[in-house]
Amino acid sequence: MSIYLKTAKKLILLVVLLLCVQVNTYAQQQKLDSLLGIYHKDSVNATASLLNAIGATYYTRYDMDGYNNALKFHQRGLDAAKKSNDKRMIAVSYRLIAAVYDAINVNLDTAAVYYSNYLDYQLVAHDTDRIVDGYRNLLVINFKLKKKKDELLVADRLYYWLQTYKGEGYANYKNQLCIFYSQERVLPKAREMFTEINADSSAKDNPENFRNYYYAKHFLLQAQEKPADAIVFLRSMLAKAQLTPDSISITKFLSEHYQAISDYKNAFWALEINTALTSRFANEEGRNKITETASFYLNAQKEKERIFFKEKAASESKIKNYTIVITLVLALVVLIIAFFSFKTSRQNRALERQKNELHKLNDEKTLYLKEIHHRVKNNLQIISSMLDLQIYDIQDQKTKSALKEMQLRVYSMAIVHKNLYEREDLNNINLQLYFENLFATIYDAFNIPQKKITFHSFTANLSFNIDYVIPLGLIVNELITNSLKYGFAEKTNGEITLQISEKERNIFEFRYSDNGKGLAENAEIEKVGSFGLKLVKLMIKKLKSNLSFENSKQGLSFFFTFKINE
Repeated sequence: MSIYLKTAKKLILLVVLLLCVQVNTYAQQQKLDSLLGIYHKDSVNATASLLNAIGATYYTRYDMDGYNNALKFHQRGLDAAKKSNDKRMIAVSYRLIAAVYDAINVNLDTAAVYYSNYLDYQLVAHDTDRIVDGYRNLLVINFKLKKKKDELLVADRLYYWLQTYKGEGYANYKNQLCIFYSQERVLPKAREMFTEINADSSAKDNPENFRNYYYAKHFLLQAQEKPADAIVFLRSMLAKAQLTPDSISITKFLSEHYQAISDYKNAFWALEINTALTSRFANEEGRNKITETASFYLNAQKEKERIFFKEKAASESKIKNYTIVITLVLALVVLIIAFFSFKTSRQNRALERQKNELHKLNDEKTLYLKEIHHRVKNNLQIISSMLDLQIYDIQDQKTKSALKEMQLRVYSMAIVHKNLYEREDLNNINLQLYFENLFATIYDAFNIPQKKITFHSFTANLSFNIDYVIPLGLIVNELITNSLKYGFAEKTNGEITLQISEKERNIFEFRYSDNGKGLAENAEIEKVGSFGLKLVKLMIKKLKSNLSFENSKQGLSFFFTFKINE
């Protein structure tokens, strides 16, 4: 029985809705016919008031044919008003023509001109209500045209007039202006324009006021970067909206503010509600479109009743069919899962094969590189041995010393390649171990057991690749050689300190010092023409730096900064 009552109620509501639409359409048509009847009796002398009334009636059809006819009659109304020099009706015609262009969203520049003409008249007449209305409409047009400069100018004029305006809808106008200023981040004016209203009564009786109110506060709090306050406010507005179309905008704004505080769970919740409401109202809008006659809906309702009884009679059969369908769906789901599982497994196996191939290639590459470094080290040792033989046969001490220094330079490079092939990491060399080995090699080569020279290396456990280690090694080789050869020539004890530290990201400072005798007081290191110093400068130039030094009684220090490219 309850089903019949619900069906009857729906049918009655549908019939009432159809009757209301038909009555309204009939009344509008009767009004239009009456006005057109008066017009056709004497169209030549038709008044601006009559022509604008016909245009306004066409406008309320809210379709392109209605808008085109409205534009035609409003234009005639403007001509008639100009002919009779009726300034008030001229202004009204400007306003109505602009509204039509605004509604169809074309020729908006023309609409802006007509609104401006309308405003010019109202400013002369000093009609505050219509001035505020004109500036509000002109602001909307400039917003659509994206004319920022004109938009700000019009907004400021509207702001000026709203300072003293207390007419009907003043709160609505102020909140609209608050929305604009908030979006433009003009916060002092936005805060001043924001106006509190009775949200409860407005939500029921004046949706436009209610909408502009929560829009204004949303944009104002967003501009002030107060998402927490906005969330509290919008949740209260959502309760007042009571699932009306305004709930769509409110939930969208809520989602934005939740995202602003990284509360993604509630942001998703608000977005889900927004999606559901959008779908619901879209469906209701589709259902509310009356495109057929009442008899069609009556027949459709009877058809629904027939289907209902048929379904009731076949309910057991349907349950059985549902069971079959569910079973088939589950089977399909299982097959899909099995298919994707097989596909994923096959892809994983392929990836595993690729991974193994890459490991194999990497191992081969590592082996080849180790072999290369080993052979380079051996070749350098052969060169060193050849130099050793040459040194043995030469009697001239100066030549012998030069060859010995060359042999040490070869040693410094050979140690690099030795370290590389002995380690797993073929890209980087530990500076601490390298420089300690280099010093030990040079110290042994000088064969000065009667002297005790201590080497301190502070490199903070740094590791560089071969492109930086070889020039650094040659530099340190020359400096250690210089210290042992000249700095400690008259001393039996001494200390050498090497420090490499990172001053900034990838920027390092090199500092080498000894406590030897240093340079003579008037000596200029730039004028020293030894091959060793030239080599040091060349290697520092390769590192894109410049050599600096400090000379004192406590010894000699060299330092420079260089950058490591990643």
